[in-house]
Amino acid sequence: MIREIVREVVVEPEEEEAMAPMIPDAPLVTVRINGGPFYPFNLWAASKELGIADELNIELDISSQGFFPTAALKRGEFEVIASCPACAFGVYESIPEFRNWITSYQWRGFQVIGRADPDTGAAVHKPWIDFFVDAGGDLEQANRDFSASLAGRSFAIWDPGSIATLKALLEQGDLTLDDVEIIGFADINVASTSFIAGEGDYHMGDSIQMHRMLTAPDLRDKFVSAAPFQAFGATGLWYSTFASTQDWLDANEETALRLLAIWYRTTRYLHNRTDDVLPPMHEAVRRAGGVIVSDEDLIAELFNIEDYVRFQDAWDHYFADGSPTNMDLSIAHAHKNAVEAGTAPADSDWRIFEVEKDWFAKLQARPDLVAWIMKPL
Repeated sequence: MIREIVREVVVEPEEEEAMAPMIPDAPLVTVRINGGPFYPFNLWAASKELGIADELNIELDISSQGFFPTAALKRGEFEVIASCPACAFGVYESIPEFRNWITSYQWRGFQVIGRADPDTGAAVHKPWIDFFVDAGGDLEQANRDFSASLAGRSFAIWDPGSIATLKALLEQGDLTLDDVEIIGFADINVASTSFIAGEGDYHMGDSIQMHRMLTAPDLRDKFVSAAPFQAFGATGLWYSTFASTQDWLDANEETALRLLAIWYRTTRYLHNRTDDVLPPMHEAVRRAGGVIVSDEDLIAELFNIEDYVRFQDAWDHYFADGSPTNMDLSIAHAHKNAVEAGTAPADSDWRIFEVEKDWFAKLQARPDLVAWIMKPL
């Protein structure tokens, strides 16, 4: 599937020229952030390199212990880690103080990777697009037929974060998790590398690794896009976040609010000064040992697969009642599937652990930080 690279250039309203930061002095605070090995979570690197965080007296100490290092968070080695709502279901009991509090972006990159026939290059198993054509463009029928075709197939996945998604995909074809073979891995990168090495018929993982499978010269003849995000139905609404502990948030409210402001100001740099943002992101991923991609591929990732919503649009997009992209819809749906799959406690309440809306409201109530976010770049 060819994705058109679409970039939105934001023109600042003229009245914003008069805005200036009016933020009280605060002591220099160092915040240890796990950006993980993936590009989307390393926008913080641009915050640091471009001096954005310095303006609010925050020193960002960015490193990686892989994706979602909850044990390191619990030990206090990080104050903030890359996360997602569905990722957290498995730590509700082991880390009751865990909190997702920054909405980083809406992820629109769901797809299923399948294997290609080494002789013909065609998909080994019938892909979603063929079902879509057979159904005359009827999306729901195509999803039902494709999902039903997955019976008996094997999936190499990061099961703590992918089980709920796979369950929802299968349900469209009246299948359950018992109808497929799950080859589960505790680490998302290990799942990807194991699939590349031959484990499983299908894989769902992080977008950079999946992009690599489909485009890298040594891999692109071996793999196909078996299904795009449209095949996931309601489960295709997905968010990524950053997490801390409630204890840290309680003790560092001013620092947390400044971090949230830094994220939204850096998001404006991403939209308006993209060329300045890419080099530090590349360097952060290089240090983390991740996959390095071209600027063109990274722009396609950041603007087509992720949706970094700007501050002025975030409430209506993420949190407003009636919004079709309201985070609560996504989290409630995924949590229900996780409970049914046994990867989330049956009596758990996701609302305790998802406090993004509360923190965004706190930021909105700080006119000094809002003015700083919106001042000219």
